[in-house]
Amino acid sequence: AGPDAADEAAPGGAAAVDARAGAVFASLDLSVRSNELLLVVGAVGSGKSSLLDALSRARPLGGGELRVCRRRALVSQRPFLLNGSVHDNVLFGLDLQPARYEDALERAALRADLRALHAADSTLVGEAGVQLSGGQRARLALARALYSDADAFFFDDVLGAVDAHTGRELWERAITHLVVQRGKAVVLATHQLQWLPRREVARVALASGGRIAACAPYEQLQRLVAHGGAERGAVGEGGGGGGG
Repeated sequence: AGPDAADEAAPGGAAAVDARAGAVFASLDLSVRSNELLLVVGAVGSGKSSLLDALSRARPLGGGELRVCRRRALVSQRPFLLNGSVHDNVLFGLDLQPARYEDALERAALRADLRALHAADSTLVGEAGVQLSGGQRARLALARALYSDADAFFFDDVLGAVDAHTGRELWERAITHLVVQRGKAVVLATHQLQWLPRREVARVALASGGRIAACAPYEQLQRLVAHGGAERGAVGEGGGGGGG
Protein backbone atom coordinates (compact mmCIF):
# COMPACT_ATOMS: atom_id res chain seq x y z
CA ALA A 1 0.00 0.00 0.00
CA GLY A 2 1.08 3.55 -0.23
CA PRO A 3 -0.18 6.85 -1.50
CA ASP A 4 -1.40 5.19 -4.69
CA ALA A 5 -2.02 1.49 -4.17
CA ALA A 6 -2.21 -0.45 -0.95
CA ASP A 7 -2.40 -3.93 -2.43
CA GLU A 8 -2.40 -4.78 -6.07
CA ALA A 9 -2.27 -8.04 -7.97
CA ALA A 10 -0.34 -7.98 -11.20
CA PRO A 11 -2.41 -7.69 -14.37
CA GLY A 12 -1.88 -11.38 -15.05
CA GLY A 13 -3.48 -12.24 -11.72
CA ALA A 14 -2.28 -14.10 -8.67
CA ALA A 15 -3.22 -17.25 -6.80
CA ALA A 16 -3.81 -17.16 -3.05
CA VAL A 17 -3.34 -20.61 -1.55
CA ASP A 18 -4.30 -21.97 1.88
CA ALA A 19 -2.06 -25.01 2.26
CA ARG A 20 -4.07 -26.29 5.22
CA ALA A 21 -7.49 -26.20 3.59
CA GLY A 22 -6.57 -26.27 -0.07
CA ALA A 23 -8.51 -23.08 -0.79
CA VAL A 24 -7.25 -21.28 -3.89
CA PHE A 25 -8.04 -17.95 -5.52
CA ALA A 26 -7.06 -18.24 -9.15
CA SER A 27 -6.57 -15.29 -11.52
CA LEU A 28 -7.00 -12.80 -8.71
CA ASP A 29 -6.84 -9.17 -9.83
CA LEU A 30 -7.57 -6.80 -6.98
CA SER A 31 -6.35 -3.43 -5.77
CA VAL A 32 -6.99 -1.41 -2.61
CA ARG A 33 -5.89 2.18 -2.30
CA SER A 34 -5.08 4.45 0.59
CA ASN A 35 -8.12 6.16 2.12
CA GLU A 36 -10.31 3.23 1.00
CA LEU A 37 -12.41 0.70 2.90
CA LEU A 38 -13.01 -2.58 1.07
CA LEU A 39 -15.38 -5.17 2.53
CA VAL A 40 -14.98 -8.84 1.60
CA VAL A 41 -18.08 -11.04 1.87
CA GLY A 42 -18.89 -14.61 0.89
CA ALA A 43 -20.13 -17.91 2.21
CA VAL A 44 -18.30 -19.84 4.91
CA GLY A 45 -15.35 -21.58 3.24
CA SER A 46 -15.25 -19.19 0.29
CA GLY A 47 -11.66 -18.22 1.10
CA LYS A 48 -12.04 -14.80 2.73
CA SER A 49 -9.40 -15.59 5.36
CA SER A 50 -7.01 -17.00 2.74
CA LEU A 51 -7.43 -13.82 0.72
CA LEU A 52 -6.59 -11.55 3.67
CA ASP A 53 -3.64 -13.74 4.64
CA ALA A 54 -2.27 -13.49 1.11
CA LEU A 55 -2.83 -9.74 0.74
CA SER A 56 -1.12 -9.08 4.09
CA ARG A 57 1.69 -11.51 3.21
CA ALA A 58 0.91 -13.68 6.23
CA ARG A 59 0.90 -16.56 3.74
CA PRO A 60 2.88 -16.80 0.48
CA LEU A 61 1.21 -16.66 -2.89
CA GLY A 62 0.97 -19.80 -4.95
CA GLY A 63 1.83 -17.76 -8.02
CA GLY A 64 1.60 -14.36 -9.63
CA GLU A 65 2.71 -11.08 -8.14
CA LEU A 66 1.64 -8.94 -5.21
CA ARG A 67 2.74 -5.36 -4.58
CA VAL A 68 2.10 -4.31 -1.02
CA CYS A 69 3.22 -1.64 1.40
CA ARG A 70 5.93 -2.39 3.95
CA ARG A 71 3.87 -1.46 7.03
CA ARG A 72 0.76 -3.60 7.29
CA ALA A 73 -1.29 -5.09 10.11
CA LEU A 74 -3.44 -8.24 10.13
CA VAL A 75 -6.04 -9.14 12.77
CA SER A 76 -7.03 -12.74 12.09
CA GLN A 77 -10.02 -14.63 13.45
CA ARG A 78 -7.66 -16.33 15.89
CA PRO A 79 -5.19 -13.54 16.61
CA PHE A 80 -1.71 -14.35 17.84
CA LEU A 81 -1.13 -13.10 21.38
CA LEU A 82 2.04 -13.10 23.43
CA ASN A 83 2.07 -14.97 26.72
CA GLY A 84 2.57 -11.64 28.46
CA SER A 85 0.62 -8.62 29.64
CA VAL A 86 -2.02 -6.59 27.86
CA HIS A 87 0.57 -3.79 27.65
CA ASP A 88 3.11 -6.12 26.01
CA ASN A 89 0.59 -7.31 23.46
CA VAL A 90 -0.40 -3.81 22.39
CA LEU A 91 3.17 -2.57 22.00
CA PHE A 92 4.43 -5.84 20.46
CA GLY A 93 8.04 -4.71 20.70
CA LEU A 94 7.50 -1.08 19.70
CA ASP A 95 8.56 1.80 21.93
CA LEU A 96 5.90 3.24 24.20
CA GLN A 97 4.27 6.46 23.05
CA PRO A 98 1.78 7.15 25.86
CA ALA A 99 -0.76 9.22 23.90
CA ARG A 100 -0.80 6.77 21.01
CA TYR A 101 -1.09 3.84 23.43
CA GLU A 102 -4.06 5.36 25.26
CA ASP A 103 -5.74 6.19 21.96
CA ALA A 104 -5.39 2.59 20.74
CA LEU A 105 -6.95 1.23 23.94
CA GLU A 106 -9.82 3.70 23.70
CA ARG A 107 -10.58 3.01 20.04
CA ALA A 108 -10.47 -0.75 20.61
CA ALA A 109 -13.09 -0.35 23.39
CA LEU A 110 -10.80 -1.90 26.02
CA ARG A 111 -11.23 0.68 28.79
CA ALA A 112 -14.03 -1.09 30.67
CA ASP A 113 -12.21 -4.41 30.34
CA LEU A 114 -9.02 -2.98 31.83
CA ARG A 115 -10.96 -1.60 34.79
CA ALA A 116 -12.36 -5.08 35.40
CA LEU A 117 -9.01 -6.88 35.14
CA HIS A 118 -7.20 -7.29 38.45
CA ALA A 119 -3.98 -5.65 37.23
CA ALA A 120 -5.36 -3.45 34.43
CA ASP A 121 -3.01 -3.47 31.44
CA SER A 122 -0.35 -5.33 33.48
CA THR A 123 -2.65 -8.37 33.59
CA LEU A 124 -1.10 -11.47 32.03
CA VAL A 125 -3.29 -12.81 29.23
CA GLY A 126 -1.91 -16.35 29.35
CA GLU A 127 -0.89 -18.59 26.49
CA ALA A 128 -2.86 -17.65 23.35
CA GLY A 129 -4.86 -15.21 25.49
CA VAL A 130 -6.56 -17.96 27.48
CA GLN A 131 -7.41 -15.54 30.31
CA LEU A 132 -9.48 -13.38 27.96
CA SER A 133 -12.81 -13.86 26.20
CA GLY A 134 -12.94 -14.18 22.43
CA GLY A 135 -14.12 -10.59 22.10
CA GLN A 136 -11.34 -9.33 24.36
CA ARG A 137 -8.73 -11.20 22.33
CA ALA A 138 -10.05 -9.67 19.12
CA ARG A 139 -10.06 -6.16 20.57
CA LEU A 140 -6.59 -6.58 22.03
CA ALA A 141 -5.30 -7.57 18.60
CA LEU A 142 -7.17 -4.61 17.14
CA ALA A 143 -5.51 -2.27 19.65
CA ARG A 144 -2.12 -3.66 18.63
CA ALA A 145 -2.92 -3.02 14.96
CA LEU A 146 -4.04 0.53 15.72
CA TYR A 147 -0.90 1.21 17.75
CA SER A 148 1.32 -0.06 14.92
CA ASP A 149 0.19 2.84 12.69
CA ALA A 150 0.55 0.63 9.61
CA ASP A 151 -0.36 1.84 6.12
CA ALA A 152 -2.70 -1.05 5.31
CA PHE A 153 -4.95 -2.96 7.71
CA PHE A 154 -6.54 -6.38 7.20
CA PHE A 155 -9.33 -7.35 9.61
CA ASP A 156 -10.73 -10.88 9.43
CA ASP A 157 -14.27 -10.74 10.85
CA VAL A 158 -13.13 -8.71 13.87
CA LEU A 159 -16.66 -7.36 14.32
CA GLY A 160 -18.08 -10.87 14.48
CA ALA A 161 -16.28 -11.50 17.78
CA VAL A 162 -18.12 -8.75 19.68
CA ASP A 163 -21.72 -7.82 20.53
CA ALA A 164 -23.73 -5.44 18.36
CA HIS A 165 -23.15 -2.37 20.56
CA THR A 166 -19.38 -2.89 20.69
CA GLY A 167 -19.35 -3.62 16.97
CA ARG A 168 -20.90 -0.24 16.20
CA GLU A 169 -18.33 1.43 18.45
CA LEU A 170 -15.43 -0.34 16.73
CA TRP A 171 -16.84 0.54 13.33
CA GLU A 172 -17.05 4.25 14.13
CA ARG A 173 -14.02 4.73 16.38
CA ALA A 174 -11.52 2.29 14.87
CA ILE A 175 -12.29 1.01 11.37
CA THR A 176 -13.75 4.09 9.69
CA HIS A 177 -11.41 6.34 11.72
CA LEU A 178 -8.47 4.65 10.00
CA VAL A 179 -9.90 5.45 6.58
CA VAL A 180 -11.53 8.86 7.04
CA GLN A 181 -9.22 10.53 9.56
CA ARG A 182 -5.94 8.74 8.93
CA GLY A 183 -6.13 7.96 5.23
CA LYS A 184 -5.32 4.26 5.58
CA ALA A 185 -6.24 1.33 3.36
CA VAL A 186 -8.54 -1.10 5.19
CA VAL A 187 -9.78 -4.52 4.09
CA LEU A 188 -12.47 -6.06 6.31
CA ALA A 189 -13.83 -9.57 5.83
CA THR A 190 -17.24 -9.86 7.43
CA HIS A 191 -20.42 -11.94 7.66
CA GLN A 192 -22.35 -8.96 9.00
CA LEU A 193 -24.03 -7.55 5.92
CA GLN A 194 -25.49 -4.49 7.67
CA TRP A 195 -22.14 -2.75 7.10
CA LEU A 196 -22.28 -3.05 3.30
CA PRO A 197 -24.49 0.01 2.59
CA ARG A 198 -22.52 2.30 4.91
CA ARG A 199 -21.27 5.42 3.17
CA GLU A 200 -17.68 4.81 4.36
CA VAL A 201 -17.48 1.60 2.30
CA ALA A 202 -15.88 2.24 -1.08
CA ARG A 203 -16.40 -1.23 -2.57
CA VAL A 204 -17.60 -4.72 -1.69
CA ALA A 205 -15.76 -7.81 -2.96
CA LEU A 206 -17.73 -11.05 -3.22
CA ALA A 207 -15.63 -14.20 -2.76
CA SER A 208 -17.11 -17.27 -4.42
CA GLY A 209 -15.82 -20.46 -6.00
CA GLY A 210 -12.13 -19.64 -5.78
CA ARG A 211 -12.47 -16.20 -7.34
CA ILE A 212 -13.69 -12.68 -6.71
CA ALA A 213 -17.10 -12.96 -8.38
CA ALA A 214 -17.65 -9.20 -8.20
CA CYS A 215 -16.02 -6.12 -6.71
CA ALA A 216 -18.00 -2.90 -6.88
CA PRO A 217 -19.75 -0.25 -4.81
CA TYR A 218 -22.68 -1.70 -2.88
CA GLU A 219 -25.42 -0.20 -5.07
CA GLN A 220 -23.78 -1.57 -8.21
CA LEU A 221 -23.35 -4.97 -6.56
CA GLN A 222 -27.05 -5.02 -5.73
CA ARG A 223 -27.86 -4.45 -9.40
CA LEU A 224 -25.56 -7.33 -10.36
CA VAL A 225 -27.38 -9.57 -7.89
CA ALA A 226 -30.75 -8.47 -9.22
CA HIS A 227 -29.69 -9.44 -12.74
CA GLY A 228 -28.11 -12.72 -11.67
CA GLY A 229 -24.51 -11.55 -11.94
CA ALA A 230 -23.61 -12.38 -8.32
CA GLU A 231 -24.80 -14.60 -5.49
CA ARG A 232 -28.05 -13.28 -4.03
CA GLY A 233 -27.56 -14.61 -0.49
CA ALA A 234 -24.20 -12.93 0.01
CA VAL A 235 -25.30 -9.36 -0.61
CA GLY A 236 -28.68 -9.14 1.09
CA GLU A 237 -29.60 -7.60 4.40
CA GLY A 238 -27.83 -9.01 7.44
CA GLY A 239 -27.05 -8.32 11.02
CA GLY A 240 -26.10 -9.76 14.32
CA GLY A 241 -23.03 -9.70 16.42
CA GLY A 242 -20.84 -12.08 18.30
CA GLY A 243 -19.54 -12.22 21.82
CA GLY A 244 -17.96 -9.65 24.08
